[in-house]
Amino acid sequence: MESAVIVALARKLSTRLRRGDPLATRVKLSKFDFLSAFTEGVFVGLFARA
Repeated sequence: MESAVIVALARKLSTRLRRGDPLATRVKLSKFDFLSAFTEGVFVGLFARA
């Protein structure tokens, strides 16, 4: 299940990096991004094993 959360976080960060310019400004995830990635990862982790 931990890997599902990490993959979800990586997807969120990847999307942010595609939209923003990491050389001009700092690109970081918001608290909501962390919460949604955690929730998505938990659900994927739970249902992928079933």
